[in-house]
Amino acid sequence: MSTKTKEMISVIIPAYNYAKFLPQCIKTLLAQASDLFELEIIVVDDGSTDDTRDVVASYDVRYLYQENQGLSAARNTGIRAAQGDYVLFLDADDMLLEGCLEAHYINLQENPFADLSVGLCLVGSDRNFVIWPLFRDDYDVHFCRSNVAPVHTFLVRASVLAQVGFFRTATCC
Repeated sequence: MSTKTKEMISVIIPAYNYAKFLPQCIKTLLAQASDLFELEIIVVDDGSTDDTRDVVASYDVRYLYQENQGLSAARNTGIRAAQGDYVLFLDADDMLLEGCLEAHYINLQENPFADLSVGLCLVGSDRNFVIWPLFRDDYDVHFCRSNVAPVHTFLVRASVLAQVGFFRTATCC
């Protein structure tokens, strides 16, 4: 008899002096609970000097602290700590509409050869969203020739992140 547990989605939230935004961000994530998957929320405090630690302590989420290294380094810290089968990045001042993670998850279940699912980023009160799969063969079209969408609109398979690697932390030019 199999005792396999549900798959997990890890949401990585880098935060630098964004304590005032975190409650709403975390609440929208907690509202994403689903019978389909487990949810892991990771807040990476990138050396905040406000009360980020205290705000996060009032929620059932993982809290990681690092000296200030910047957004990309904080995301990388979250990637290293994430235990999920899928990863979504969410900035501390962003929110997800209810059902967003479930829609992404279902999309990837229905498209097992897709590496990630991307949805529209909405501004305003419109509660409709569009989710579609992206396949490796399409990356050059979507990523190299245009900015498809902000990073928080993607749910990516953790196995793909392991192949691709981490965000660049060095500045260029």
